[in-house]
Amino acid sequence: MQKAFTFVGLEYRYSVYVRGDNDPAYAKYLGYLDARELYPEFVPRTFELYAKELLEGKAVAVYQGWSFQAW
Repeated sequence: MQKAFTFVGLEYRYSVYVRGDNDPAYAKYLGYLDARELYPEFVPRTFELYAKELLEGKAVAVYQGWSFQAW
């Protein structure tokens, strides 16, 4: 089992860092749509802004109404 995890980890690193599968240019090549191009007037909140709101207690829950329970 350890060999399988090692193999999967190496394959993932190869796909991301060598082949560049996690690159926006490659996603565009595959035909994926970019929300920034579709909706140029939309300005998303940054992670830093969300974290600041969260620490101040003003943030709205991302998944409202969802229940995450241990099985």
